[in-house]
Amino acid sequence: MRSQADDRNRRVALEQALDEDDPRIRRVGVEALGAMIQTQISRSEQFEQIGAEAYHPEWVPADHGTIDAYFDWALNRLLELWRKDIELRPAIEEHVAGEIRNLLSPKLLPTLEIFVKEVITYSGHWFDATHGIGDWLYFDRPEEPNDFSLAVRTLFDATLPTDPVDLVRLHSRFWRADRFCRKVFAVGWTGSRVVGADF
Repeated sequence: MRSQADDRNRRVALEQALDEDDPRIRRVGVEALGAMIQTQISRSEQFEQIGAEAYHPEWVPADHGTIDAYFDWALNRLLELWRKDIELRPAIEEHVAGEIRNLLSPKLLPTLEIFVKEVITYSGHWFDATHGIGDWLYFDRPEEPNDFSLAVRTLFDATLPTDPVDLVRLHSRFWRADRFCRKVFAVGWTGSRVVGADF
């Protein structure tokens, strides 16, 4: 996905690939889109160097608005594929949940809200996304609450399972013995739902 081709041409090429009916090509497309939403990349000295040729510079976004548009485009293409192809859903969900903490921003929140709600409507829960959003609330949110942090908290609450068994599974999978679990969730229950503590 990283070459001297400009971003627009890269997206056009990927769109054309995603229109193919070949499931192998779609799987490759999912991996390419997953790479697009990566927020941390490790590179070796040989990155983008072919043989004895000079280093190939990668595309660099001009500003934060361009970066947001880049991520939003990739997220929307992943959502479209998620809707179309059930077999690709686990891979798509893994890519998005793995980056959701770092993707949370005011510009991307509307797309992420749609993504999260559709996955939860289909599956009943999305534990990896709950974990990523919870990490943002615990580690990254500003000291003083603002509209965005409150919106993220609302999204987190929407991911909490309503089934007590699923809630126990969530706790045991990610927060068995750390202070995060005690801070995110209050001890008491209201009906079948745990009461979330204030962050």
